[in-house]
Amino acid sequence: MLETLTLWLQKFDIEIERVIQLAEALGLIAAISIAIHLVLHRGVLLWLKRHTHHEQSVWRNALFKEHLFSRVALLIQGVVIAVQTQLWLSPNTFAYDVLHTLTSLWIVVFGMLATYSVLNVLELLISRTQVGKNLPTRGILQSIKLIVFIIAALFFTSILIGKSPVILLSGLGAMTAVFMLVFKDPILGLVAGVQLSANKMLSVGDWLEMPKYGADGSVIDISLTTVKVQNWDKTITTIPSYALISDSFKNWKGMQESGVAASSAAF
Repeated sequence: MLETLTLWLQKFDIEIERVIQLAEALGLIAAISIAIHLVLHRGVLLWLKRHTHHEQSVWRNALFKEHLFSRVALLIQGVVIAVQTQLWLSPNTFAYDVLHTLTSLWIVVFGMLATYSVLNVLELLISRTQVGKNLPTRGILQSIKLIVFIIAALFFTSILIGKSPVILLSGLGAMTAVFMLVFKDPILGLVAGVQLSANKMLSVGDWLEMPKYGADGSVIDISLTTVKVQNWDKTITTIPSYALISDSFKNWKGMQESGVAASSAAF
């Protein structure tokens, strides 16, 4: 059997010793990766889930709801495989190039997803504070997610084509018009969100009146591209974020606060 395999490999000028070395290296990488996977997912993650199950803590439960721990565990696995590739495989070989490319893409994807999970946890925690109620936190964090996505897409593409991200950045000048067209609403929403936040023009819970869009009710959500208003008749109106900057609207927050203050004084 071995002699037949050796003769077959010799037809392609492949030495049997190199095949055995490659099989041993790949087997070692697979064994260590499986062991780490079992330790992280069957050991650490299960222990953390049981630990947080008994403790009714908002932030601890949020970490699992947004899959932060599982995504970080998968990110660690990708890093471990990348390190093993450097240790056990010879550079400039087909197996090295394939495994190095796949692990690099793995790290970029799960690095982005882990960052998204962190931002989702922050959104959940900040929304429960007074600061989160006064600021368009969701829109700001969605803007950060968009930036993270663009950076991840840049690295992902550079890995696939084997070029430096700097070279890709130098070529983005010609693509500016395309990016402006594709990301027009998010960019306008980001600018609007910054202006609304900096000037304290609008926050969740304010009573907004904007006849042009048929909005007359309480603001229930401010995202990167839209603002949702629950009208007095319980209908929901969705307004583009940038429309709040380009058009006029009436915010009844001052009357709401004065009404509460007057009621408290009278009481």
